[in-house]
Amino acid sequence: MQVIHNHGYNEYNEYNFNLLISEFKKFLQINGKSRITIKNYLSDLRFFFGWINTVLGLQPKLESLKAIDGAKIKEYKKYLLESGLPSSSINRRLSSLRTFFISCIENKILTINPCLNLTNVTRDHLPMQKQQNLNPFIQTGIEFLNSDLSDIPEEKRTSLQNDIYEFLAYLGTGGLVKP
Repeated sequence: MQVIHNHGYNEYNEYNFNLLISEFKKFLQINGKSRITIKNYLSDLRFFFGWINTVLGLQPKLESLKAIDGAKIKEYKKYLLESGLPSSSINRRLSSLRTFFISCIENKILTINPCLNLTNVTRDHLPMQKQQNLNPFIQTGIEFLNSDLSDIPEEKRTSLQNDIYEFLAYLGTGGLVKP
């Protein structure tokens, strides 16, 4: 990956997360990421910064960024798992973080990467949703997709299942429905 040189400090020697986001965007552009990937990664990073501020109470200073360690990253991953997001969204957010911290290391903002052991999630890691409140039609569709009777190819079946799970999460059913 190509490196950009980032200082990210204002005149008060505070780390400016908005400047860091802007420079992360440059890092992604330099390294050939698509426009959509850049948009999503920046959104994911803003969400993460909001989480560290709201949940961990860390302010936008360099010390806060340095305070992010593997344990806090695991806590964030757990938060994402419990949020009801589809596994694809969780994995993209984790990928965004891995890339962000790589850029921080390569640009000498940080010396330790807290995402070294960060792995993606599988559908098995996602919380089980109580299914008693589901519309019977949706429940029947989920059961059919999970049955051996479905002649839909596995790749298409997985895609359809993920669409259903995302739709249910969007409707606010409290999370994903897991077969």
